[in-house]
Amino acid sequence: MSAFQSITPLGTTATFLEWFNSYNSTALGKLNSIYISRPYAGDGITLGYNSTSGGYTFELSGNVTKNMSFAGDVVFNGNVSLASAQLSGVAFGVSGNYIGIGVTAGKVVKVLNTGGITLAKADSPDNAEVLGIAVSVDTTKTVIAIAGKISGSTLATNLISGGFSAGCVYFLDPTVAGGLTRTEPTTIGQVSKPVLIGLSGSEAALLPYRGQYINGISGSSGEVTFNSTLYVTVKSQGESEANFSLRPGYLMAAGDKSSPEGITFYEGLGSNFYYKALNSTPTEKILGLVGSYVGSYSNVNGTNVVLKVYPTTSVVTDVISLNNWSSLSSAGIVYLSGDGTPSTTSSSPELILGNISNTDLLLNIQSLSQTIYSSVGSGVNTTSNILMNGQHHLWQRARGVTAPYGITTSSGEIKKNYLADKFVMWAGSNTIGFTAQRQNFSDIQTDVQGYPKYYVTMRKTSVSGSKSYYYSVVDDVRTIANKQLTLSLYARTPGGTGTFKLHSIQNIALSPSGNTYLNGVTHSTVTTSNSNWNRYSVTFIGPTAGSGITNSYSLVGVELVDEGKTFDFAQFILNEGATAIAPKIVDMFDEYQRVAPYYQRSYRPDEMSGSSVASVNNGINQSILPPFNRIFYTLKYPMKKIPNVTLYSVGGKANEVSIAYGGAYFDISNPVVLSLPTYGGCARSSIPSLTTYTSAINTSYTDFYFSPSQNYCPFDEVAFHYVADADITIN
Repeated sequence: MSAFQSITPLGTTATFLEWFNSYNSTALGKLNSIYISRPYAGDGITLGYNSTSGGYTFELSGNVTKNMSFAGDVVFNGNVSLASAQLSGVAFGVSGNYIGIGVTAGKVVKVLNTGGITLAKADSPDNAEVLGIAVSVDTTKTVIAIAGKISGSTLATNLISGGFSAGCVYFLDPTVAGGLTRTEPTTIGQVSKPVLIGLSGSEAALLPYRGQYINGISGSSGEVTFNSTLYVTVKSQGESEANFSLRPGYLMAAGDKSSPEGITFYEGLGSNFYYKALNSTPTEKILGLVGSYVGSYSNVNGTNVVLKVYPTTSVVTDVISLNNWSSLSSAGIVYLSGDGTPSTTSSSPELILGNISNTDLLLNIQSLSQTIYSSVGSGVNTTSNILMNGQHHLWQRARGVTAPYGITTSSGEIKKNYLADKFVMWAGSNTIGFTAQRQNFSDIQTDVQGYPKYYVTMRKTSVSGSKSYYYSVVDDVRTIANKQLTLSLYARTPGGTGTFKLHSIQNIALSPSGNTYLNGVTHSTVTTSNSNWNRYSVTFIGPTAGSGITNSYSLVGVELVDEGKTFDFAQFILNEGATAIAPKIVDMFDEYQRVAPYYQRSYRPDEMSGSSVASVNNGINQSILPPFNRIFYTLKYPMKKIPNVTLYSVGGKANEVSIAYGGAYFDISNPVVLSLPTYGGCARSSIPSLTTYTSAINTSYTDFYFSPSQNYCPFDEVAFHYVADADITIN
């Protein structure tokens, strides 16, 4: 039937026969060809009929089961719902069936160089070129999310076991094809490729970051240490792993075949050669401690073997799991022996590997000639000495200056007293005699670097088990907490050898029960080699700062071991890092300023408190002013604690002041003051019969004030010296 039908009309002159024939042959045939039926809608189309006004409506049903193609752009204002996940972002489909090669929803995929897709993996740069994440997979097409946010608990679980965690970055897995891992790859030859960051348990955002190929040197950081790790490739010589002389647990050195004969050399990349270090190997040629294989060892001749090597200053955890180290737990100083194995016994030549505590090794490779004696830290180093008065320039308490200062304790008693500024003598129970005295260096001595002015001589006598220490006080345990530190000092034992320990401990204020000492550690046991000055050092990690920080402090110094032996100590230095810094010439007045917040005086550093120094130091001069008739003085340096203040007259009398007149100074107790001129009719009274010639001293962190006795007149000029001690107690 033609799409357009018409019936030719008859004219006014047509006969009935013509009408009859036209109706039967034309009109009825065409009318009988008309077919009226209800319309049907297609896939994705809904049909509606209006029963009141008639007519049909057609609209999209919201569910299209057939594939569709769009000739132009398609814009979605809301989320695009896929089979098992949600995607807010950009995705596209890749035609083909990839289910057979493991591509399922939740797998990370890459593009093949031949076209199509496959599973990505972080084991090489090529395999880690991530395209996106498969979010919908069937036998004809895979939909891949390449940007935006993915969501859905099923998809999240497929991507990572347990789902996402907000803020956690997920990396391409180097071992599971198409997988993710919470642990960033760090092994040489792998790729660190961030793929997602978790937003919630079921949501994550795709990251547009490029991957980082891991080769050569890598690093890791934390609160305690920074370890630089070397990756060294050598050629296998076909021996068994047990005979491989660069196996984990040995020290690796670099050099050429001109080195001593009898050493097995392994060819590296380029023209490098590597071999096992012995105690005779120069330290500058030792790369570090072999920690593990990257991959596995191969006994096939010529095959590459990649080794992870820790250089000096590294902290090697669980070192006892390495070959040759299992018997050295808590060994203290570890040496390298003549056959290249670690040992607690020093052999000649002496080569130190570092300090081991429990299962951790602080690797600090050093030879006797480079580190132990006076050449320690030679060269320029700008690191500062953490310890105050390490040169022992300041002895402001005058203890042990002209005669030995001693401490004796009874059973169960401990005493701690300051000696040189910021240095404390600690005598344990049953100490019969623990003495110390300041000694002078010759101005032309060269044995001890930095040209210190003084050193301290110490000797202890006690019953078995008692402890005698000489510590420097380091304010606030956080000063050294979790830091890599090196303690160094010069020592000698006149007339022979002697043994002492390098030691530290924390004092933590535990309110309200008082203070307690924690983390007492012997970092090294040292035996002096002869009666000459030698320098000794040890590197360690400062203990973690605990509770009670406000009034806490650390003690760092030496423990005397031998009974009845005399030790001399000088030039104490504590610095950050794994190498002892070079001692510097320190100005006495500069060191006085560092100590002043703890102990300060109006005397010069080399003057004794309470001495008569009127000809060179007239102290503090002020006029007494009404109405309160007080002397008010602002301390030159604010102090760490409210200090105890003691006054001295210019003539050196404690608890007294002097009156200045005519260029001379007269103590208030001096009868001469009664005949001094008066002011405003004031007549000085008789000399008071007092044990103190001042009122109580009112102190704060920054100042103090007091009133003289009645033997003065307003507007008198008063002169005095003061000693302010904020190091009131060592608990």
